[in-house]
Amino acid sequence: MTPERRVRAEQAYLLRTQSQLTYEEIGSRLGVGREAARGMVGDYERSLRREIRELLLANNLVIAGWTEIEPEPSRLTVSERMAQGSPHDLRSEKLYASLAKIDFEECSDSFGFKSGGDGDNGEILMYILDVHFDRTGKS
Repeated sequence: MTPERRVRAEQAYLLRTQSQLTYEEIGSRLGVGREAARGMVGDYERSLRREIRELLLANNLVIAGWTEIEPEPSRLTVSERMAQGSPHDLRSEKLYASLAKIDFEECSDSFGFKSGGDGDNGEILMYILDVHFDRTGKS
């Protein structure tokens, strides 16, 4: 966006957000049509979002919905984790314990979760959850 266009877009944006003017009123004040005024406001909002996103990225900050950063994919597969005996993410252990308890108490142990040994279905589930939490980040 050129500096002149940015100034006009900023004027349109301020008229819209601070003065609560309609697009017709903004267009009239700036000597453009309704759709042009709407486009100017949209252009300015997009430029603000871009600037904020760049600042966040430059400072390694992440705010949900702003950065569009995909979490790093898991470095280890389920099989690799099992082979290495990797420790579980605490969230995986807590979620597994809750699921196993609910299954046992309310579903007649239909899954028959077991953990504590290599290859038990509960152990595999926790490794799957570890991969899930790695892929989705720490939130």
